[in-house]
Amino acid sequence: MEKYAKVIVRSNTFHTDNLFTYKIPEFLKNQIYVGHRVLVPFGKGNKPTEAFVFKISDTLEEDIKLKEVVDVLDEEPIFKLEDLELVNWMKNRYLCTYIDCINLIYPKGYKVNNYKVVSLSDEVLNLNENEFTDLLSSLDDIQKDIISKINISKGKLKTEKLKKIPNINYILDKMSKKNIINLKWEYKNHKNEKNLCYISLSIEADEVDDYLKKNKINLGVKQKEIVNFLKNNDRVEINDLIDILKVSKQSILSLQNKNLIDIKLEDYYRNPENAYTLEQKEIYLNEEQKNACNKVISEMFDQNKKPYMLHGVTGSGKTEVYMEIIDYALSQGLDSIVLVPEIALTPQTITRFKNRFGDIVGVFHSQLSEGQKHDVYKAIKAGNIRILIGARSALFAPFNSLGVIIIDEFHETSYKSEKNPKFSAIEVAK
Repeated sequence: MEKYAKVIVRSNTFHTDNLFTYKIPEFLKNQIYVGHRVLVPFGKGNKPTEAFVFKISDTLEEDIKLKEVVDVLDEEPIFKLEDLELVNWMKNRYLCTYIDCINLIYPKGYKVNNYKVVSLSDEVLNLNENEFTDLLSSLDDIQKDIISKINISKGKLKTEKLKKIPNINYILDKMSKKNIINLKWEYKNHKNEKNLCYISLSIEADEVDDYLKKNKINLGVKQKEIVNFLKNNDRVEINDLIDILKVSKQSILSLQNKNLIDIKLEDYYRNPENAYTLEQKEIYLNEEQKNACNKVISEMFDQNKKPYMLHGVTGSGKTEVYMEIIDYALSQGLDSIVLVPEIALTPQTITRFKNRFGDIVGVFHSQLSEGQKHDVYKAIKAGNIRILIGARSALFAPFNSLGVIIIDEFHETSYKSEKNPKFSAIEVAK
């Protein structure tokens, strides 16, 4: 049975702000789901373009010739069905494009770089030396120079490296039609992720000497230093090992080839620097605070409930009520988002939550680097962050079991976006 994907293509113009239908090839039929990021050929040049799957069907509304999806870019869909429903709602509510809305929930640090490459055709590669010489003699100096550059680049060259040649696109097209070269789009899927490389012994420390003797392995001076260091340390990051022992990567790799060590890549989370000082402080709610908490908690799973407005002057203990409600949500397996005006996102605010809930509290705001934002996204997806404190953009965090959204000082103007899409965080939160 044929399968078709309806996608939104990454192109922020009103002319392309529609669902486009692509055929899912046989080898991708069991790999593409709603919410996936895919690569599709788009436009006259069939440029590989990032797109997002909104629907999958096994029927076509009309008999049309379709292009095929090129590839799926992630193992799991990056958007949930609820995310796509929110995108549709925001597009209609705020009269913006699909991509405007998608950009709000799109993971920071993800990027698809596409480029065109030129290589020699199979027909040219199969020529003998005399035939290749005859071919070169029939070409002009520019065409010879292009072939020379391709050979120097090990048979494949990005066309952008030829852009200084006048009329290069016309020349390449002409050579392609004569079957001298191939022109092809390629892409690189980039994620702003950071990994650390850890090294450990692959066998028990007290068995190393027997292993060396049994397998007649001789170690150099630096290799012995590495092994002796690892006998006394469970594992070490590769750059730390190089700094401490002044050894080369070659010495480390040779130990791996001798099956003496394991090398393992692990995710590294770039936490923003902070000056949070945690003070353990017992909090006791007064009667008014208890009544407010009980009202919200008792109706948390009521499908017909409306938003609650908590009224209290500065210093009246609203934050304690927030935390009590969040604590209950956690006990029910639910995650929470706390929105505060950017100006109120201070170390003191964050410290109060971290003091109560520890490392499951994350922070998201405009001052974070792209890499830090990506790591917050990744930590939420992995379930390592259960409570997120942040400005307006934190509203779109990818929680799987969101139970509570708190908007502190909701009268503040910063909850309305002045850039496209011009949305109200209060409306979107509802």
